[in-house]
Amino acid sequence: MWSEWIDSIQNFLAGYELKLLWPAGLWLLSTIPVFWLIGLRLHRQLPWPQRSLVQLLRTGLLVTMALALAQPVRLRQDASPAVIVLADLSASMSAPARAEMDKFMGRMAGMNPEGWLSLIGFGPRPAFLAGPQSSAFPRLYDQPAQDGTDIAAALRFCLTQFPPDYERRLVLLSDGQQTHGDARREAQKARALGIQIFPIPIEPPAAFDARLVTLTTTGQLRVGETATVTVEVWANERKKVRLHLRLEGAKIADRIVWAGPQKARVEFSMTPKKVGVLSLKAGIISRPDRYPQNNWQEKKILVAGRPRVLLVQSARQPTPLASLLDSSDLELTSTTDKELPRTIAEWTGYDLVILDDLPLAEWTATQVGMLRGYVEESGGGLLVAAGQQAQDLAGPEEAAIEPLLPVHFRQVKKKEKTPAALVFVLDRSASMAREKKFLILLRAVSDALARLRDNAQVAVVLFDDFPELVVPLTEARHRQEIGKAVLSQRVGGGTSMYPALSLARDQLAKSAARIKHVILLSDGQSISVFAHHGHIVEKMAKEGMTVTTVALGTDADKQELTRIAASSGGKFYFADSMANVPKIFTAETEGFTEKKAIEQEIHAEPAKLLAVLAGIDFKSAPALGGYLASEARPSSELMLRSSDRKEPLLARWRFGLGRVVLATTDIQGAWSATWTKWPGFANLWTNLVKDTLRNSPPGDLRLSGMMDGDQALLSLWLRPGLRSPSPPKLWVMAPNGQETALPVHRRGLGHFRAQFRLDREGAYAFRAQRLARSGVVEQAFLSLHRPAAQETWAATADLEMLADLATITGAKLNPSPEEIFAPGRVEREQHESRWPPLLFLAMIMFLSEALVRKV
Repeated sequence: MWSEWIDSIQNFLAGYELKLLWPAGLWLLSTIPVFWLIGLRLHRQLPWPQRSLVQLLRTGLLVTMALALAQPVRLRQDASPAVIVLADLSASMSAPARAEMDKFMGRMAGMNPEGWLSLIGFGPRPAFLAGPQSSAFPRLYDQPAQDGTDIAAALRFCLTQFPPDYERRLVLLSDGQQTHGDARREAQKARALGIQIFPIPIEPPAAFDARLVTLTTTGQLRVGETATVTVEVWANERKKVRLHLRLEGAKIADRIVWAGPQKARVEFSMTPKKVGVLSLKAGIISRPDRYPQNNWQEKKILVAGRPRVLLVQSARQPTPLASLLDSSDLELTSTTDKELPRTIAEWTGYDLVILDDLPLAEWTATQVGMLRGYVEESGGGLLVAAGQQAQDLAGPEEAAIEPLLPVHFRQVKKKEKTPAALVFVLDRSASMAREKKFLILLRAVSDALARLRDNAQVAVVLFDDFPELVVPLTEARHRQEIGKAVLSQRVGGGTSMYPALSLARDQLAKSAARIKHVILLSDGQSISVFAHHGHIVEKMAKEGMTVTTVALGTDADKQELTRIAASSGGKFYFADSMANVPKIFTAETEGFTEKKAIEQEIHAEPAKLLAVLAGIDFKSAPALGGYLASEARPSSELMLRSSDRKEPLLARWRFGLGRVVLATTDIQGAWSATWTKWPGFANLWTNLVKDTLRNSPPGDLRLSGMMDGDQALLSLWLRPGLRSPSPPKLWVMAPNGQETALPVHRRGLGHFRAQFRLDREGAYAFRAQRLARSGVVEQAFLSLHRPAAQETWAATADLEMLADLATITGAKLNPSPEEIFAPGRVEREQHESRWPPLLFLAMIMFLSEALVRKV
């Protein structure tokens, strides 16, 4: 019954475009009879006309109060939009631009004084300036300028700020130059929500603007060395500007240059005088200039000390190469091969190591391992001169250092008419019968014969208590007959070496060969000793005969055999098993059929055009006296070659992180003695030293970075496949010189990331460090510059981006306020309250009722 009565009232009011929002307020009318009864009893003393007027006024008061409680409203349809204005407050918005935005906001507020209108300012982050209930909007002219523009963040913030049941419209007052985010992507989200974006381009004033774009340096900077500084400048119109360069506050260059829409590249030269992290600053002086804050850049540079060079020679003595290096801008340390660095950390302290004609074949695996780590892991340079003392590199077995060098050494056949005379003096005592030693020995002799040239002369002497000439001196071409004679022998008896040496000496005396050699092998103690028979060996030495001795097993008379070899100029070998004897015989016999060095006059020829050889006239160079025969490895680069065989004289290659340069002749020895007086000598070796020097900090740690707004995004990389036991350490030095450690996070194998906020303008230096497994301390350096205001790098408004925002959301670029506030397609029921006058009428009735009762 009640609901039907209410519905009938609502239907009646709808005919007059009215509605009760809270019909339950009409229940107050049910109290009218109660008030009538109470009034009749309380006001019986009043005359009936006065009593009737009081009751009538009281009834009117209740009716008016009931109607007011029911909240009557007038209904109307409204299609006005909800509008949010986004105002760009970044540093690129000049004073005239802000005045233009204020003028536009005044027009907006004047057109829609009662509509839904909000104002939000933004730079890198958005902030409310005035809401829809605000009575006035603040002046944008007075708002502080902000560094950075993130239109995407401002759009994202506004997507949830609109009221329901309104057509939603965004007005963007900006030049469109965004330094963060992707506004187009946020516009796609706005379109999905039915929000239109109306961009109003606020273009920079038409004034001249010059900008310093980049400031870079080349390579590793060293104190006392001239470096190139490159500066790029730009201007929105062609005009001359003054460009200056300062290092640690001291002016080092000042030049007038042309700047224009095409970037101008300007190069300067500078020579740092201090070691450490220095401040390099470049700036443009131009008046007038729209944005003077983009006219400078600063860079932190790491200046290393003078290059450290270690020169290793066989003896400490003044040499032309040492004098040349000492007079150049290098920190030279000279030492001998007996005083080499003992740890890889000591090796790493040098930028270049020069090995000047050393017996490199004798270097141990430990020594070579440290040298290899120095080159391969720390990026050190290595320059090797392989002269006469390094001839053993061309031996039958590969030396430990050879894999580090860019060539394969090899022996060459000798061309003498009678290359050599060789006598095998072999122990056939009873002890040689054990473990088939004698049989293996005879087969080793047979194999060695196969390596001799046919015209080589050979004799075989076997001994026990007495010597026996098994094969008289004959040519090796009869090797089958010699082999049969040797293999038919038997063992037995004691051991006496010297009578057998005397018989061998008699055989060699019959030969006209230039080289006469004896190979003596024994596994026991000789009953004849050097003290009584040493004159035989001494006589052999005087006649140019050499004796190589082989002590087989621990029972051999090593003392006697060592003394024989030393007295004759031969070699001593100790073979702990028969398995090593064939190798020794092979090495000794190859020494007669082949030679390790080519000793004849040859000239050096450039193999190709190289910058390191430019300007050197090798046609005027004196002849070299010899070199080691070799073949260049496939991945090496041949620089100089011999005029006779076209074989490598100078070659280089990259080994790991470092470079290795090899000369197959000496630098200042017997073969190249005349080169030290040649004018090109100094240029050649100076260029080679500079080209081979380590040109970056030790190791393979690499540091790169980029700016994302005020954030520095840093990446640290290790060599691919290199596992690091712990992350590298990273520090940042702020413009005020304060250094802070930064956390580093692993992002993959050999990849680490870090992030740091640059909270002030200027140059920041980042330093990374890592201790490698080899003990090398790897370092990397990076400098990033935060400009004063990133928005000032834009020459004009980004109209294309602003137009895209309008197109994506179905809006219009640069609309008028009338178009912005035009009614939309979304209509909603608007209520105009009618209950406040009823409350006023109720107040009048209440006062009137009180007045009537008092009269």
